[in-house]
Amino acid sequence: MTQTRDTEVTKIPAGPFARRHPRGVAQVRVAVAIWLVVLAGIFCSLGYYWGALLLAPAALHLWLAYGLRARAQEQR
Repeated sequence: MTQTRDTEVTKIPAGPFARRHPRGVAQVRVAVAIWLVVLAGIFCSLGYYWGALLLAPAALHLWLAYGLRARAQEQR
């Protein structure tokens, strides 16, 4: 039984709110990822190349959003 619970936790790397509202949380994560990509582009175009480091959290947000959407599809 504990293995099932551990698997459940790893499938949804979020809190109880994300479990109840996976679509909304996924949409917010995608919006945040888009914003981070835009900021990275602005910073890099101005010569602040550390802005490229913002692409890593953007990719993380997209990956988590994908996981939430996939989980929401499984629950249907």
